[in-house]
Amino acid sequence: MSEKEFVKFWVEKFKREYEKNFPEDFLETEDVEIFNNGGKRLSLGAEFFGSFELIDTQGNTVLTLPSLDEAKYYIYASRKKPDSFPVPRKKEILFKTVKNVDKYLDDFLRLILKNFSNEFPSSPNFNRIAAKIFLSLDLQRF
Repeated sequence: MSEKEFVKFWVEKFKREYEKNFPEDFLETEDVEIFNNGGKRLSLGAEFFGSFELIDTQGNTVLTLPSLDEAKYYIYASRKKPDSFPVPRKKEILFKTVKNVDKYLDDFLRLILKNFSNEFPSSPNFNRIAAKIFLSLDLQRF
């Protein structure tokens, strides 16, 4: 198997067996407010004195949040550009939800690493290959 085939294999395997929807598949509460996202993909902008800016693809500021975990929640939830998404009212639920999605992504990365180490035992290219897989799946891990 070539590295290119390895990337294709894991992209397809993720879509078939591992893909979950965030936040729906991770959220453990119905006590939420709805954030109007307007179909945008959000990303991390600048940090201002401990607050984190979220920007859209045009670089416009959408929101400023007091913690990185809160920013990560909005970034993860906007992955598929929904018009809106639920946000837990309780910060501890939001933080737990982000922790669970981080663990989910880390577990997926460990599966890839284990298989990569078996397929390419002397290759130094794991980081590059993992980045290609995540990019192909439009996944981010902070």
